[in-house]
Amino acid sequence: MKAKHEPLDAEGYQTVAIGTGPIGLAAALSALRHCKQNEKVAIVADRLEELGIREQILYIDQDVLDFLTKLVGTDLIELYKAELTITPGKQSGFFITTGDLEKLLFTALKNNYQEGVHFDLFQAKKIGPGQKSADAIQIDQQNTTITMQTIGTNGKSTAPTETTLKFKYLIGADGAKRSIAKSLGEDEPIFDVTTQHPLPHTKHVVAIFRIPEGTSPQACVHMKVAPESTGPERKVVEATGSLPERVIDPCPLSELRDKYGWQAYNRPHSQVLATRDVIYIGAEIPAHLSKEEAKEYGKLLMRDHLPQEYIDRIQDTAYDVTTSFGKKQDQLRVSMFDILLGDLNQTLRVCGDTAHEETTGAMFFMGDSRKNPLYTTGTGAQTGIREASSFDEFLSSMSMPDAELGKCLAAYHAHARAILDKVGETQEKWILMREGRVKDAVKNFEDFNKHKGDIASISLLIKKVNQWRDETAEKADEHSDFLDEVHKNLNELLDKYKKVFECCKDPDDITSYNGVNVREMLQHFKEMREALFLKYPKENMDMTSQAVADIYQQLKSQLAVEPRSQYAFFSSKQPTQPAAGPAPTQGTKSP
Repeated sequence: MKAKHEPLDAEGYQTVAIGTGPIGLAAALSALRHCKQNEKVAIVADRLEELGIREQILYIDQDVLDFLTKLVGTDLIELYKAELTITPGKQSGFFITTGDLEKLLFTALKNNYQEGVHFDLFQAKKIGPGQKSADAIQIDQQNTTITMQTIGTNGKSTAPTETTLKFKYLIGADGAKRSIAKSLGEDEPIFDVTTQHPLPHTKHVVAIFRIPEGTSPQACVHMKVAPESTGPERKVVEATGSLPERVIDPCPLSELRDKYGWQAYNRPHSQVLATRDVIYIGAEIPAHLSKEEAKEYGKLLMRDHLPQEYIDRIQDTAYDVTTSFGKKQDQLRVSMFDILLGDLNQTLRVCGDTAHEETTGAMFFMGDSRKNPLYTTGTGAQTGIREASSFDEFLSSMSMPDAELGKCLAAYHAHARAILDKVGETQEKWILMREGRVKDAVKNFEDFNKHKGDIASISLLIKKVNQWRDETAEKADEHSDFLDEVHKNLNELLDKYKKVFECCKDPDDITSYNGVNVREMLQHFKEMREALFLKYPKENMDMTSQAVADIYQQLKSQLAVEPRSQYAFFSSKQPTQPAAGPAPTQGTKSP
């Protein structure tokens, strides 16, 4: 027969926090800050032995760091900064690994509060394969209790024990597993096509490496070059201050296609972050890649951001796989996952006997426990921490002599709702930008292939005009206003649409069809030509000059460009684009 364990405190717990990731620990520390003399907090973990294991890098804004400082103290934050465990960004924000953030918060918990006195730490038995969350966890909303199997309390192992904890406030911070939401009978959050755009590409990889030996993460942060909006291009960045000259030389799309099967005409989205001794890349990937292929693919895309000589010195991660901790770390060094967005609506649920304030409770959903944030926008962990900050403000309001629970909960909901609305707006903006680039690249690819001959002809004309200019540089009598203006206008065209003309030299060198604005270039050429003919009508030209006659005729012979009133971005002649897959339907896990 299973043992039955009643709450350690007969009056139950002010707060029961489910999860010991960054969000659960932040919420627990917030609760401890506001506990009255006889109140305690319960923290429930099912992977306490893995605390600090994850090395995926998080971006946090200044307001999030300020709240963390309030929770853990300035000294601990300054220590982490000094060791570059918290690394400042190039212009704003900070970077820290998920595991280091967990360790920061857990250290503050152990330093500032006494286990068994201020809080109880329960080790929950993990939900087994095939076991339903509702069978493993029972939440009695009327009586504000949660029941589960535990295998340890405050560092002491026990036999599997059915443990019931009474709460005033329950924090669901169990991440993408969503055990709390599922135990309440909620399905995975469903993608809402009426309020959110689907992602044009859902398969991603996150790969972790070690920064070059003898360097700092700040060197990577400052050396990194942000790709242009039209995709990365080869560029030489001049030396500035302590930074040497560096060459950014992204691989062509043809290499991504031939080696890894990337079929889209736009560049895969990628982002590179660094902190402590960790460098991380997150990127869109073809769905069929193996873990090892995805890792090498990710490292290749680092060339979009960093010079090759730096990348050559980046090292693979090495863990002690003889330990379970090291083995798990090794499994997490490359993570492949689908991003399928879910609900962004639920913030809390009122429970208990609502007829009386003293018997009314609330369940708060934070972090990934009820939603799927989009990691590419930096709205993941820090959204959950901002929700914990809202919980901290809620508890502060409840400590006021004239506090009313209903009003304080309404204020929390409004604050959390504003956070989620902003996340939704950020995600929508990013998705629309990405969708636009996918469609723009397909359009440009079609135009490029249709008008390659026109581009080559104009390119040859520019070359001929420049050659004439070089040959007559010292012969003022052979110049004419017409030829000088043609020379000026064509070279302005060449400079403005450099990517179009460079692509025509060797299509296999194209890094992205974004920015290859063929139709715009041809329309610009047509307008320029018409303006020249209007200013210099043929009957007024000195056609005895061979150069004038020749160039005038070549300008005239270029094909006219007829504007299109409509354009089908994905024509029936085009192959299906993996990068623009079907709309997602159900939320899945992200790192």
